[in-house]
Amino acid sequence: ELGDEGVLCYIEDCTNAGRKGRTPSESLAREHLRDTLTSFEDYTGGIVATTFSSHVSRVSSLVEFAKEIGRKPILLGRSMEKYTNTARDLGYPIPDDLEIYGHRRSRERAFKRIMNEGKGNFLPVVTGHQGEPRAMLTRMARDETPFQFDEGDKVVFSARVIPEPTNEGQRYAAEKLLKMQGARIYDEVHVSGHLREEGHYKMLEAVRPENIIPAHQSLSGVAPYVDLAESQGYTTGEDLHISRNGHVLQLTE
Repeated sequence: ELGDEGVLCYIEDCTNAGRKGRTPSESLAREHLRDTLTSFEDYTGGIVATTFSSHVSRVSSLVEFAKEIGRKPILLGRSMEKYTNTARDLGYPIPDDLEIYGHRRSRERAFKRIMNEGKGNFLPVVTGHQGEPRAMLTRMARDETPFQFDEGDKVVFSARVIPEPTNEGQRYAAEKLLKMQGARIYDEVHVSGHLREEGHYKMLEAVRPENIIPAHQSLSGVAPYVDLAESQGYTTGEDLHISRNGHVLQLTE
């Protein structure tokens, strides 16, 4: 419908443009996540999960599967509270009894309750999948919360490391600290949210923009998308615009 109306410019995320095929469906990530969590069904120790706070569907799956294995889900972290409450306000089916704690004191009380009532009764879903220094999982790894890891406790990363040196370094450090406390890491329980080649072809067929701006990558990162767009009839410097952060492009109809 947008293509029929006419699209002046399409700004496209090129993260996976050089990868062949199509991006797998979120349903595959959901089944991978279910399979991972149900494999812990008989484990009586601590299980902690982390994912993108903005990925409401994935967070909802974690909440659902926590209940399936007999654990109470608790969301912890400021961005978890922000995005989940926003989703609820917009009509997304967030359970009324779901506990969400974003502020420091409420988080501390929740962690103390988990430790007092038994880690085996809960599944904390926390911020920090990229190892961000102030996020909940990183603070847990640094032993800055009342939560204590024991040998064999599980940490599920339902996310991939964003391929950028700062993120990679932070995530590496967080995992090292978790392992030093005895945690076992389950990573990449995830599918990407970025289009691969076939998705990009399909979008161009549907949207049919007058102009394209490849984005969200370095110049080398946008190169595969430039090749793809040129194969569909676009011309670099005319209707295919390669730019950098901070540059200004003025487009007129």
